Amino acid sequence: MRVPGVATRLVLGAGALVLSALPCRYALADTTAKPHHASHVHHAKAGKATKHKVVHLKPGAKPDVVADADLSGGSVRHGCAAASRRAEDLLASVGVYDADVVATLQRGAPDALDAVTDCVPYALTVTRSGTVRALGLHVPGADGAPDRLVMLWRESPVAAVELRVEDLSSTIRDVTTVTMPLREVSAREPDLQAAVPAEVLYSLTALVPLLHAPSGDASDDGFLVRAAYGTGSGVDAGRLLSVEVVEGGTRDVVREALWIDREGLPGGYFAPDGTSFEHALWTAPVTFTRISRGIGNFRTTVRHPVTRRSGHKTRLVMARSTRRGTHVGVDFAAPAGAPVISVADGRVIDVGPRGGYGNLIVIEHAGGYTTRYAHLSGFAPDIEVGSEVRRGSEIGYVGSTGFSTGPHLHFEIRRDGVYFDPLDERLAFGLWSMRPVDYLPMMRQTLIADATDRLARTGLGPVLAAPAAADLTPRPVADHALAGYR
Repeated sequence: MRVPGVATRLVLGAGALVLSALPCRYALADTTAKPHHASHVHHAKAGKATKHKVVHLKPGAKPDVVADADLSGGSVRHGCAAASRRAEDLLASVGVYDADVVATLQRGAPDALDAVTDCVPYALTVTRSGTVRALGLHVPGADGAPDRLVMLWRESPVAAVELRVEDLSSTIRDVTTVTMPLREVSAREPDLQAAVPAEVLYSLTALVPLLHAPSGDASDDGFLVRAAYGTGSGVDAGRLLSVEVVEGGTRDVVREALWIDREGLPGGYFAPDGTSFEHALWTAPVTFTRISRGIGNFRTTVRHPVTRRSGHKTRLVMARSTRRGTHVGVDFAAPAGAPVISVADGRVIDVGPRGGYGNLIVIEHAGGYTTRYAHLSGFAPDIEVGSEVRRGSEIGYVGSTGFSTGPHLHFEIRRDGVYFDPLDERLAFGLWSMRPVDYLPMMRQTLIADATDRLARTGLGPVLAAPAAADLTPRPVADHALAGYR
């Protein structure tokens, strides 16, 4: 339920000074910690004051991604390896000549070489010097045995090779696939909205234009969108796990994005080659009409009433003064009441009226990152301190509370309390950058997506194109034996 708010107005005599009409930038001077000071925030629903030390606010937070020079010059690829009972022959078919990887595979999973088909799906990351950093094989099960993921990786170019084997059948048990026309996604058709969870719909409609910009003409009719998302009660329930834009005639994948769980950071969407889609998603908390103000220093002249004495008479006149400061967020102009969403998974650590910020929500994310959503007209019914939110969750509604000139969302991203400009694409933050440690989960997710794709290509996944209601019910991947595509 949307709860519109009304900004409190303070009128001073004939001058009619409206504090709620002050620009958003002034709100920050009152509610943000001054240099070399700490501030305290009171949680509206916590029952008592909770102290939060706010570190010195300085612009230009330093990047937190250290590039791996050897990895940056390598390659990431996936496809089909030629089955062989000799590990060196199987790996040579995909251009891998790594004695340590061959020895580890032969020793740790020798039965992985007893493939029952000619094709062994693989995903691979190789450094520019030819060293394998991550290798995954989707090994078909023989004689009714379950399919497995066999994964080998090094934490660094000189580290020992590690091995992990995973039951693929249990991994994708709670995964559902849907296939739909590109136009259905671009237009957010009612059938699509009814078929998938709200958070899945948000990620889907945000990612598809990044994968393939719709032309708006008949050429869009030749493309399909294939998506897989989590169901059940697992950690990935209600999460979009993979999305692909597919050429309708050949069913070839034009481009794809995969959800990657990342150690020490919020998960994100990346292409198998490491291309990130995260920057666009972290900077889209609301559907806005324009960006009315960004981060930076400002100087402005305002009029305000003052009293002047002339002889024995006192009169009220309007005076001018110049104010200087720093605007530490991005202002998205949007209609009052427009839904505001969380840009990433996290936990609400503050919610309520906060001075110049007006109605404010602060969400804590992994890796020391927080996001702030200010000037809200109201909060979503289930938002309170301690609430866990998913990317795409509706958390509040655009308003003009606090010190604001009109309806807009004031949005901030901070790392360890230090704010930075999220619109500066030159900043290499882990939020929207692939790190060397992320290539192992990328490899794993690539193979899982490939397995669900094979089911979808055989027609075992639902198609959201026909008007019949039965066609609009997604079916779990686990309802079909993995042997069905071989």
